[in-house]
Amino acid sequence: MISSNKTVSAMNDLFYFHNDQSALNNFITDSTWDDEKLDKARYQVILDGLKRRSVDCEGDGIFIMDDTLLHKTGKHMEYAGKFFDHAEGSYTLAHDIITTHLVKGRLSIPLDFRIYIKKEEFKEGRGE
Repeated sequence: MISSNKTVSAMNDLFYFHNDQSALNNFITDSTWDDEKLDKARYQVILDGLKRRSVDCEGDGIFIMDDTLLHKTGKHMEYAGKFFDHAEGSYTLAHDIITTHLVKGRLSIPLDFRIYIKKEEFKEGRGE
């Protein structure tokens, strides 16, 4: 996440003790866990943490939703489309990633992310 180079090999090199990048690649791509069960367990850890740290996180908290463009160069990349980039003032080919985040007191918790799928893509049967 903190590497400017987002390849598996570059991320693997960030670990203090690391094996060959193929071990991390296998871990990421050949997962045997159920994604929904993992997400439910992650949310439970978040809820338990909020209960334990209620003194540090008084108040209602803030739910943040944001979209970020990930610029692309390949025109046939799945779900890549033309999006308006407000930072550059023009349209660009990109993935539009929607993220959600909870900030409550001193806690800052990333919740989820999804690729924004345009209505036309959804109608073509490529949406979830």
